[in-house]
Amino acid sequence: MEGGEESAVADFLQILEEHRKNCERQGKYVEAEIAKNRLEELKLHEENRRKEAMRSRQIAERLGVEEAHMLEFQQFNMVWDKKMSEYENHAEMLVESLKVRHTKDLKDFQRKLLQKQVSGDMIGFGLGLGWVGFGLGLGWVGLGMNCGR
Repeated sequence: MEGGEESAVADFLQILEEHRKNCERQGKYVEAEIAKNRLEELKLHEENRRKEAMRSRQIAERLGVEEAHMLEFQQFNMVWDKKMSEYENHAEMLVESLKVRHTKDLKDFQRKLLQKQVSGDMIGFGLGLGWVGFGLGLGWVGLGMNCGR
């Protein structure tokens, strides 16, 4: 409809311009002046209408771009949140796996240490040193003549 409206306005402006020229040729200068003033008024009105239409199109386009940007941003955030959740779950699994492994390694070490203590492998070493694992004082202690080492 806008194209038809523009065509009608352009046709009317052309007719008004021809009317003005005819009035000037016929010596009707007052009527020609009125037609000229009306022509300028209509041109100004048409220019303002076109500017407003362009402004409206630009606003609509900008809103469309902003909406697309917001949609893209929301999609990015959804993907980001999913990736972060996956990362956090994976990190938790790794921590739990390490805890299990460390607990197993500690128990294996304690079992081996206890076996060595029971079999007497750790006491002596020809240096008079031994491992004390019971009580509060864990560590190597002197057991014989070479205690000062």
